[in-house]
Amino acid sequence: MNISNDSTSNINKIAKLDEERDYTDALTLVTAELQKNRTARGKAVELSNNLELMAENLSNISPVSSGQTALEAVSSETNFNQPPNNL
Repeated sequence: MNISNDSTSNINKIAKLDEERDYTDALTLVTAELQKNRTARGKAVELSNNLELMAENLSNISPVSSGQTALEAVSSETNFNQPPNNL
C-alpha cells in the first residue's frame, strides 16, 4: 500500500524534524497527513456505502445464479479492500 508507506515515511520525517526543532516543517507534514487521512476515510465510507447498497439489492437479481455471481463480486470487492494481515 503506497499511501501507508508514504505515511510511515512522513511520520519518520516528522519525528526527525521535531528532534531538529523544525516545528514549522513538522507541522506542515502533520497537516498534510491529516488531510490525506480525511480523504482516505471519506473514500472508505463511500466504498462501504456502495457495497452496502449492492448487498441490499442482491435479492432482487434473477435468476438466482446471477445473484450468486453478483454476491461473489461483492465479496471479492470487499476482500480486495481489506488491508494485508501483516499491517
